[in-house]
Amino acid sequence: QDALFEGLRGATPSSRLRLQRIKPEGSLPPRAKSGEYGIGPHVDCGLLTLVCQSGDQGLQVEDGAGGWHQVDCGPNRIIVLPGALLELITCGAIKGARHRV
Repeated sequence: QDALFEGLRGATPSSRLRLQRIKPEGSLPPRAKSGEYGIGPHVDCGLLTLVCQSGDQGLQVEDGAGGWHQVDCGPNRIIVLPGALLELITCGAIKGARHRV
């Protein structure tokens, strides 16, 4: 199993945690309310992304046909999004989740 990850890690281990606060839809400027997003469509570069929302709806995920679906991020829920690195190490068996906020 270690051989699977041998080519992916460097000489020294590294980890990164990034916290982002995205403003609720009601607080966006008027131009953003006409279909623009705080963060446009993308796949996160890491292994996994954990999303906790305070009840504000804003996270959408793309399906295989290019449609967008609102994610129900109610209280006490953690949404797990696979990233590009997970797609890479699984040889595409697990796709990175394209999403927008």
